[in-house]
Amino acid sequence: MFPGVPRDVQERVLPGPEGERRFLLYTPATLDPDRPAPLVLEFHGSGATPAEQMRYSALHRIADREGFILAAPRAAIPMRMFDSTPEGAAWNVPGVPLILDSGDDTPGPDDVAFVRRVVDAVAAERNVDRRRVYAAGFSGGGRFCSYLAYAAPDLLAAVGTVAGLRLPSALRHVRPAPLIAFHGTADPLNPYWGGAGDRWDLSVPETADLVARTMGAHPTGAPEAVSDAVSRLVYATPGGEVGLVQYTVRGGGHAWPGTPYPIHTAVLGPVTREMDAGALIWEFFTDHRAAG
Repeated sequence: MFPGVPRDVQERVLPGPEGERRFLLYTPATLDPDRPAPLVLEFHGSGATPAEQMRYSALHRIADREGFILAAPRAAIPMRMFDSTPEGAAWNVPGVPLILDSGDDTPGPDDVAFVRRVVDAVAAERNVDRRRVYAAGFSGGGRFCSYLAYAAPDLLAAVGTVAGLRLPSALRHVRPAPLIAFHGTADPLNPYWGGAGDRWDLSVPETADLVARTMGAHPTGAPEAVSDAVSRLVYATPGGEVGLVQYTVRGGGHAWPGTPYPIHTAVLGPVTREMDAGALIWEFFTDHRAAG
């Protein structure tokens, strides 16, 4: 484990059609086992690991304070982005190539099915409120969360994506789970203004507009200044249902805003301290429940 990750995080192993898959599970000691609790799934970026993501987002600290279960699944496509994380992996997002092309044309794992198995496994041993299951991810994990919002809106009540908002073109006929998104204008990996080929084509504003349209949502006004460098744009339906909240960090890099453990800032750009993405994601989640 990394410094900053709770010692009582537990690793779970799940059998599946592609072999064994793993995830980390954290349950705050203060949770009442007789009371159904929300479950938040968090997804690491390409080339990273669940422990690194848990440390990076610090969502476990919010879990302690707010009372939810946290699970961090591990991707299955090996990927080494940085020498500091040689055991890193990447998620399979259908139709989206990886930032590092392995040259392997073998079909990737069914990560959506894996996520469903993770939720079922956690619910089998913890008292999970199935109407309050959420997903949050960074970078490649954020792109995967964007896909999950469309591929599993029956499973997820809401989704948070940091540096990874995309519209799955093959699923644009589906109404997704509500989303909250964050992106820096100086992101060198997933450029805010797009233009990085098939992996990252459209700009974030174009993507946000297209995602909102699939919900029947439109901007409620002009972008609102949250701080000197941060603005927020809210998209809602004519009935007032908020479908998407987009935060833009002027000059922000490829980073999780407010992280207590910034990583690779020399390569990925600066981290804003003007907001805490984890706290805002959880605040957004508390406003949403699944229908079933």
